[in-house]
Amino acid sequence: LTHLELADCQLGWFSQQSCIAVAELVEKLPELQHVDLSFNFLNSAEAMRVLGQSLERHEAIQTLLLSAASGGGRQELAYNNTGTASVSFHPMQLMFESLAFNISLKELDVSSCGLGPDCWFVLEDAIATHPALENLYVQQNPIGEVGFRSIARALARPEKFAPENKLAKADLGHTSGAAIPEELGALVFQYADPTGTYHDVDLSTPYGRAFLRSLCRRAD
Repeated sequence: LTHLELADCQLGWFSQQSCIAVAELVEKLPELQHVDLSFNFLNSAEAMRVLGQSLERHEAIQTLLLSAASGGGRQELAYNNTGTASVSFHPMQLMFESLAFNISLKELDVSSCGLGPDCWFVLEDAIATHPALENLYVQQNPIGEVGFRSIARALARPEKFAPENKLAKADLGHTSGAAIPEELGALVFQYADPTGTYHDVDLSTPYGRAFLRSLCRRAD
């Protein structure tokens, strides 16, 4: 099986178990090249985590279509060392983080998924080491200035900081403005000059981990 077409199948409408089952199935189909899960309800962190793990281990998949497949917004909570919730984030950030370990994906469509500025920074971090991704579709998301800068850097990344980056196209049609989430405070990566003292890097979140990796990459 090389193509898996499950768009608009109501996956996740009643339970996220169907989304998790499909995410697990992706890894079990080693010849799979094209996956379309658009217009479903992959709104849980577990579904996105499992999908990310499948992508990490898959060496043939080239196209992943998730348009309007995860529009639930910021739901997943990260917890600090006291066991209390520290920050929420969009579940798709977990899948973005796993893309750094995938070697085959060439096209990714995450349009209309309610992805805010912090999501694009996590994706930018993954793209920096991705050897194959060429086309990115992000239409109708609240990207904002910070998100736009992340995508622009991914497109024009200096070879020194991202020698494997192949991204050549990003469709930003009908995107809108949005501020960095309030709970992240002043933790916005300053690409031109990241010099500073950082006290609030929460490594329990994909954004915090991407922030630290970006700092280390600039230090190198």
